[in-house]
Amino acid sequence: MDRFLMYFQRYIFSKSYVLMDLEFMILDTFDTLRSSLIRFQSLEEADEICTKLEDRDAKGLDFTDILALYMKDGGGYNIDHH
Repeated sequence: MDRFLMYFQRYIFSKSYVLMDLEFMILDTFDTLRSSLIRFQSLEEADEICTKLEDRDAKGLDFTDILALYMKDGGGYNIDHH
């Protein structure tokens, strides 16, 4: 779910215009699904992180540490740094 929400943020930032009512619904949805998810501040930030996720995924590497960095509470992932 966290990964989808990151890509969804990138998608929303790529839109030239989002209706205010829709924006409020999106924010409510984020709060309901993952209130601890840190939201991106720009398309550039969203694109950078999504590109990192794609690169790691293409190499078969773990990307939960990236997801955890964008959780206010650390995401609750079990990250092994060995």
